[in-house]
Order: sequence, then C-alpha cells, then structure tokens
Amino acid sequence: MRNRKLIFLAFLIFVMAIVTYYLERSEDQKEASKYMRLSVSTDQINAILIERNLDESSETLDVKRTSEGWVFTKDMMPADLEYMKDLSELIESADFEAVILAPNQSPDQFRFNKPKARITIQDNLSRPNTIIMSDRRNFQGQPYYMLNDDKNIYTLNSDLDKKIMNKIIFFQAKHVFKNQNEEFTKIQVQSLNHKFDVLKIPNLDKTKVAALVSQLKKLTVQSYLGSDSKKKLVSPVMEVIMSAPNLIWTLRLSLNLEDKKLYGEAKISGLENKTYFVEYDTSYWAYFSNLNEKQFVKDQK
Repeated sequence: MRNRKLIFLAFLIFVMAIVTYYLERSEDQKEASKYMRLSVSTDQINAILIERNLDESSETLDVKRTSEGWVFTKDMMPADLEYMKDLSELIESADFEAVILAPNQSPDQFRFNKPKARITIQDNLSRPNTIIMSDRRNFQGQPYYMLNDDKNIYTLNSDLDKKIMNKIIFFQAKHVFKNQNEEFTKIQVQSLNHKFDVLKIPNLDKTKVAALVSQLKKLTVQSYLGSDSKKKLVSPVMEVIMSAPNLIWTLRLSLNLEDKKLYGEAKISGLENKTYFVEYDTSYWAYFSNLNEKQFVKDQK
C-alpha cells in the first residue's frame, strides 16, 4: 500500500514538473513573440540609406562599405568608421517590442505616412531591410517604428533614434590627413613670420618633425564646407606642404577675424586627388601660425 502511495506521489511530481515546464515555455514563447529583430548582421551590412526629416528641411545620407571602409556614395567622402560600426551594431541588436493598440487607436495616428526617418539597410547579398521611424513617441520618449512590410507597430529601448538623427558631422570622418604610406622628403612651412623647409634645418630633431606630422593627423574637423568657402581663407594664411614621391599633403589655414572662425583647405594629392574646405577649432591656430625653425632643432644638452 505504501509503495503505491510513493509511486503515485512520484508520478504526481513528474506530471507537475512537465506541466510547469510547458507553462514556463509557453510564457517564454509569448515573451519572445513580443519582440522582433531584423535579419541583419553587422559584418554583412554593406549599405545604409537614411532619409530623414529635420526641423525645416529633409536630408538623405547614403553610405556604403568599401575595401577602404565606409564612404558616402555621392562624393566618396570618407565616413566615420567607429560611428558606422556603432550604428550597424545597434541595428543588428535592436529588439523591437510590439505595441498592443487600444480599441480607440488606429495606425494612422502614428503618422507613418510622414515619417521622421526611413532607414534602408542592405546586406552583401543586396537584401534590403527597412526601418520606418515615426515622429510620435510613447510616454517613455521612445519613437514608434514599423519594419519592412510588417503591419505591426513597435517601440525600441535603445539610442538608435539618436544615432539616426545626429548631425551629419557625426557620420563624417573627423580627420582628413590619415593614410601615410611613404616618408615625407620635403616639408615646407609658411607661418605668420617664417618661411622654411623643415628637413633642411641644421641639427634637425626628427622626433619634432614626427610631432608636426602627428599634429596634421590629429586635426579634427568641426564641419565640412562647400567650395565657395574658399573665399573665407583671407590673409594672413599659413601653409604647410608635406611631399613624398607619390603623396602630397597641403594644409592652408586662416583665422577669419570677422566671424572668429578658423577655416582650412585640406588637400591630398597622389593616387587620389581630394580637396576639402573645412572649419577647425580656433585653438589650432596658435600652434600652426607660429611655427618657426627653432622648434625643430635638437635641444642642447
């Protein structure tokens, strides 16, 4: 009799365990069904097209991945590699949570016909995924989304919306002078009061020459300007030209006294010829405008 009770009790525990397992599994499945992820992988994203509506205008950012990194499709201007990496990772990991509409709510209320932004992601097999972002937000400040042809509405607890709507400079490369595959054989400087060839200075300190090259590489662009901005490079203009057999870097800087801004013309000549008109932080002017021969002489022991 006692054995029967033990067998029955064991059977009951087994049945309860099975029921608990399936109930928990069912809850997990329900929870998982609330979320949607796009079928994209960071390392397979080859192109991102962002069509966005700003406060008083609209803007299109079209970037693609090349063997050299991310570039803007229209003019092949380099994009910021770290920013594009972060954006791609946010898209891959985004868990979009489905919104349950109230009986009195309609999808039309979310203004997807006039979205804040439309993002088209293309992978290396040219398969597109689309994210549509509404200008409407929930009480937590999260925008509403629609995905591909899905009729559901979603929210997302991440900074993807901020990444998408940041100013264009966030997407653009911050440094013009980067890839140096050759040693410079001539470095000409025209500062405010001096004109000289750095590599012809007697008792030259090569570490100080390397520091000058490093300063050019560190120049951080605040904004890229149109070619008509060349007229803002007013006298006095300082200039640095660094020459190698197959590469020339040219930097011209001018501190405009009217608007108190530092304008630059950054030019790369060689296998590719590119000229950028940019604005830099004014703090760079003190260093470059006062360059002189003594700065490159070895220190006396």
